[in-house]
Amino acid sequence: MTERVAPLPANPSRIDTVDCAALGYLALPNVIFIWGWIRSPWGLVAALLVAAAVIYLMRGATKPQSSIPRSSWVVAGVCAFLWLAISGVGHLVYANSDWLVRDVVLHDLATLPWPVQYKVASAPGVMLLRAPLGYFLPTALAARVFGFGISQIVLFGWTFIGVVLCFRMLAARTTSTRAVGVLIAVFVFFSGLDIVGMVIEGKLPDLGDHLEWWASYFQYSSDTTQLFWVPNHALPAWIVTLWIVKVGRDRMPLGFAIAMVALTPIWSPLASIGLAPLVAAMALRDGLFALNGSAKAFLAWLRQLANPGMIVIAATTLLLVDPFLLMASGSVPAGWVVEHRDMLAMVRRVALFVTLEFGIYWILMLYRYRFDLLLTTSGLILLLLPWYQFGPGSDLTMRASIPALVVFAVRLADWFVERLVPEPGTPVSGDAAASFAMLVFVVGMITPAQEMIRPFTVSASPMDVSASVFGITHGDAPHYLTQRKGAWADRFLAMPAYDGTH
Repeated sequence: MTERVAPLPANPSRIDTVDCAALGYLALPNVIFIWGWIRSPWGLVAALLVAAAVIYLMRGATKPQSSIPRSSWVVAGVCAFLWLAISGVGHLVYANSDWLVRDVVLHDLATLPWPVQYKVASAPGVMLLRAPLGYFLPTALAARVFGFGISQIVLFGWTFIGVVLCFRMLAARTTSTRAVGVLIAVFVFFSGLDIVGMVIEGKLPDLGDHLEWWASYFQYSSDTTQLFWVPNHALPAWIVTLWIVKVGRDRMPLGFAIAMVALTPIWSPLASIGLAPLVAAMALRDGLFALNGSAKAFLAWLRQLANPGMIVIAATTLLLVDPFLLMASGSVPAGWVVEHRDMLAMVRRVALFVTLEFGIYWILMLYRYRFDLLLTTSGLILLLLPWYQFGPGSDLTMRASIPALVVFAVRLADWFVERLVPEPGTPVSGDAAASFAMLVFVVGMITPAQEMIRPFTVSASPMDVSASVFGITHGDAPHYLTQRKGAWADRFLAMPAYDGTH
């Protein structure tokens, strides 16, 4: 399962129906947002153009190349349901504290006029709910039509579809049901050595404790932590990265790739930042191979940048989505981690952090895969992210790291499949590096295990939507709220009738 780096085929990978499902899943919130937030007629026209662009990109889709047994579908579906059932999504069990504000975001989106705004007596004008809303929009739209009572069922179903899509792209790497089980298990339980970091810091966690803030200033979240705390950020990053890894063994369809990344900012702009270098690295690889081949091949590679569907989606994101997300973003806390801190102490802290969170894996997997472009690029991203903080909780480091961590999880899963589920007739030789990687993985499993234990140690509680986003944050949340002002807002942002809700 190593990545093939040469020679690449003359034509890009074919888009299959699973890829189209992933594209549609990412696109739906964009269409809803543009239609609901942008002033008519701009919003209606742009939403129709994005929908048409998605359909254009899906043309000529083929059936998936790998034949997945029905038993693998059952494994993927059951694992996705069980994982999600204990995550807190849908409030079937205890939901982590981040859901306090996310529940209210969903309620405001489902019950207040779009764009959601709050009249504030102590400030001029109105405050605008300005946040990555993509994950919530399909559920909010359904709740507006059928009532808020169905919101948790719809949100659970919407998230389940996204997780199954991820597992399906993982399963495309093999035709063995046992191998699918290994791939999913590694993805679910992949994590850094947070428990080792806590011990080094002189801390011993209680059962169900959250381990990943042991380094104080930053964290790289396990996949289970991401699902349980921030599925709104995790799902788009997982889907696009798994797709990149899936098609990356051949030439990447560049127009389709750029379109997928361009659809992610309304879900998670910080995850988009982490996705961009991966797509850029793969595109550069393909361009260099094409240039080394012939002028005709290089021109064919360049023509992908003229894909009409990609152009429409990218232009719409740049003109109508990004300005909304960036509105007054300068008020969000940001800066280099060495500011106002001892430089030497921070170097030591970052060195320990990167070593335990991914560095050991990186060394082991570079030994296994030699030069792997996605793995190398991902390691460099993870080396750089801790040095700059954006957001009140080091949000850039936590969210932009998700794609790179997915690459590590998939490469590790491939390695384990080769050892645990070898192809018939393939001898399995002793490999000390693989054995050590498995040991590191088992120790790292403590982090997701803690997340899975917590819902069984804390009683579930119903949603509390008695306050609005403004009320629950007391208006002091620049990553959720901003004043509605500026030329772009005046020109493009719709102005709903204000109903007096605070």
